Amino acid sequence: RMEVANALAGAGAGAIAATIVCPLDVVKTRLQCQSYTGAFVKYRGIYGALSTVVKEEGLRGLYRGLTPSLVALLPNWMIYFTVYEGMKKMWLPAREGDCGEVTNSTSLIHMCSAAAAGAATVFATNPLWVVKTRMQVQTASG
Repeated sequence: RMEVANALAGAGAGAIAATIVCPLDVVKTRLQCQSYTGAFVKYRGIYGALSTVVKEEGLRGLYRGLTPSLVALLPNWMIYFTVYEGMKKMWLPAREGDCGEVTNSTSLIHMCSAAAAGAATVFATNPLWVVKTRMQVQTASG
């Protein structure tokens, strides 16, 4: 069925994307969470943060939080794509194309479908993103 194909495509794309960008996500999270109140600043810029993490924690440190990212992204994109396509079909009773996709849709239908899919995704997966962020902020030393 098309719903299963959409869910699997979304899950696969999310897993690949998460794996590729995980090192930058770790660095971004650590830079955002460090204190700039005049105390010691551990990470200075993207390159400095990347090299510090690798030096102190090894390459594995750059992938801290990947497991919860994958656990969160799989349902995240599965829910998003499934709800998005379902909303388009519900709001626009148009003919289906050869591949089962809805045709003759308007921009408003796409925007409303995306909004509904985004809301459903955030509601269902937010606790997983909290776990991921907490794991990324932790260093190897605790």
